[in-house]
Amino acid sequence: MVVRLDGLVVCGEISNTRQYSTHGWIELIGQDKPLVLQLTGDCDPDLRGKRFRFEARASDAASNRQAEWPKLAWQQVGPTGTMTADRTVRTLDGSARDSGLGEQRADPPAGQPRPCLYLEWFSQNGRVVLELPDPTIEFLHDDEHDAYEEAIGLFEGDTEIEFYTAGDESSQSNRPDADFHDGDTSEVDAGDADDAPEGVAFDDAERDSDEDPYGLFPADFNQQFEATARKLDFDIVGDEEASESIRELELMDELIERGEGEIIGTIFDDPLRFPRPEQLDDDEVERQFKTLLAQLALHGIALDVCRHFTPRDAYGLLLDEICKEERAYPELRQTQWVQHFMTSEFCEECDAEMQIEFEDDESAGSGDQSSPDRDDDPSA
Repeated sequence: MVVRLDGLVVCGEISNTRQYSTHGWIELIGQDKPLVLQLTGDCDPDLRGKRFRFEARASDAASNRQAEWPKLAWQQVGPTGTMTADRTVRTLDGSARDSGLGEQRADPPAGQPRPCLYLEWFSQNGRVVLELPDPTIEFLHDDEHDAYEEAIGLFEGDTEIEFYTAGDESSQSNRPDADFHDGDTSEVDAGDADDAPEGVAFDDAERDSDEDPYGLFPADFNQQFEATARKLDFDIVGDEEASESIRELELMDELIERGEGEIIGTIFDDPLRFPRPEQLDDDEVERQFKTLLAQLALHGIALDVCRHFTPRDAYGLLLDEICKEERAYPELRQTQWVQHFMTSEFCEECDAEMQIEFEDDESAGSGDQSSPDRDDDPSA
């Protein structure tokens, strides 16, 4: 199924000013926190390299105020799909429009074409679509306030938002890999998982001894502390939401204690096989790259692409290193945990730039220091 946000959006902000990165936030009806987007990929040409805010028509935003919405990850990661304002749709109403970002004006007659903002991406929840007829769109400059960082700060630690899911499209057509390449493939596989190092687990006595070697705390100190923290969470966000957050934290603790997780290429229900990048042209490379990113997003795994990496470079990195060598916990699927990888961690150019920046900072710091031994003190 596709998750549709049509009729549930108040306003939002999208930025594609950084190469192959689209981020932003979307405010939804009846929600205290925004949906946060941290997507890999660019917008379509009309929005590429731009930052803009948008607002829905008041009549559209009010239409589903009482809708019952299923749960959706509040922090959306994965690849971009079609993201454009260069579409038109025909609507049934011809009511007047009043927006906080613009003056009231008459809408076109019913049935007349209207401009449409169409945003599509693939995340932990599969394919997500927002189709917003005749929105107000305001393009922003770099020196204007960027509310994205504020949204991240205000709502960090929250767990989930509820949304409307539409079942008007078949699950097969909604899969980003529905037209999967059938040529020569490279299996995303770690080989024999038994060759991987096993995690180290400690029993309770060993752990207590390591954490408190001098016996300074009562034996049940950790339990008392955790109980107090749980009560505080309940008081702040309510029993149901706090319980879900705590369950996920406890799951993560259990997984860390049990081991290092599984090689990423082995966590999928069916083995993933993808063509080698050298077998593909640039357009096909990007399509396969985003297909793989969409599969990883279902497990809360994201890749941030630095400015030195092309989609071809990043696709090869996923196939040859990240999926074969890095680890994840398949049990965290459908939770709010997100695991980010960055091409900058594998990029020689990024390493060189960081080294130059470090040396410049060191040089500037040493240049500000004055010698404590001075012979030219005028008061001497």
